[in-house]
This record gives sequence, structure tokens and C-alpha cells, in this order.
Amino acid sequence: MCPVFLPRSTCLARRIKTQEPRVHRVVYIKSATFRLVTHSDMAETTPDVWSERRAMAIHEAGHAVASLDLGWVVNYLSIDDAEGGNTNVAPGDDPEAQIRISLFGREAEEEYGRRAGRPAEPWRTPGAGSHDDWQLARAVAGDDLETSAALLREAESECKVALRKTSRWRRIETVAEELDRTGFLSQSRLEELCPVEPWP
Repeated sequence: MCPVFLPRSTCLARRIKTQEPRVHRVVYIKSATFRLVTHSDMAETTPDVWSERRAMAIHEAGHAVASLDLGWVVNYLSIDDAEGGNTNVAPGDDPEAQIRISLFGREAEEEYGRRAGRPAEPWRTPGAGSHDDWQLARAVAGDDLETSAALLREAESECKVALRKTSRWRRIETVAEELDRTGFLSQSRLEELCPVEPWP
């Protein structure tokens, strides 16, 4: 197994296979001091190192940030390595906003993958939750194929524009960091971390 040097750092990464299928443990060692590097150390040297849990947190944070910016109420967010992620949003009455909220988690997760240098896998969506989000967006868009396709294209394009805002990406990262660390964010904690900004 080859060590991988991380950009702009003196870290050495080695992926170690465990006995369980598809489970790996990544160990980071500072080559100068030979000490274990924590996630806070990684933030200083390599801001975007791929992690399935972090991708899940980014995905749910994307839903939450879009919900807040579109005027919807987020009751809570949670992630669990075994159960996946959940963004509990109070139902709203704007179907176009619901489509955008559904698609924005996927867009945020894809952006995280790009920033972390994860190669694109065109045959699958970024995460299992993305498929459900896409199905929900399609259902909300309606049965008329032409109209629903146009709504979905417009929403996806608008989500990409919204994600380009540096301040929005920082808010997603802030929420994701806290969610990754704690596994749960209440409505009040989310609102503390993430002030609303105009969409897109």
C-alpha cells in the first residue's frame, strides 16, 4: 500500500483495511514529529479531506442552509454512521422551494467532493440520500414530463449559482463541522450558527 502525501502539508496518509468489508481507517501522521494528526490539525493544512461522515454532514447542512434562506423552518439535523442523515424541515407551501431544498443537499455534497479531490463517479449519485432527494424533487415537480423537466433544470441551475456564494459555502461548512462533531443540531443551535441570507 502506497503512502499518499497531502497537499501543502507534511502529513502522510495511509489507508488501512479492516476485517469488515468496505470499512477503512485513515491514519494521518505528521512526518516531522510522528504524532497523530487530529481533524483540527487537518483544517490548518488540508481543508478538504474526503470523509463519508463529513460528506453526510455537508449534505444535510446544504438542505438546512437552503431551507433557512428560502424561509422554511428547520426543526433539527442529525447524522449517524449507521442510520444516515436527516434534516427535519417544517412543511412549507412553496413547491419550487421544496425542489430547491431537496436538490441543494446533493449539490453541496458534490461540491465537497470536488474540493476534496474525490474523482467523479457519474454512474452513481454522491450519497444514498441523494437518490431519495432527487425522487422527492421529481415528485414535487409534477407528472407533466416537459414541465417537470424544465422545473428541475431551473432548480438545479439555481442551486449551482447559490452554492457559488462564498458566504453560503462557509455557512454550510460551519453547520457541517458542528453536525459532524455532535451528530445533532437543534433549531436554536442551527440559527445561532447560520444567519439567513437572501436566496440565491
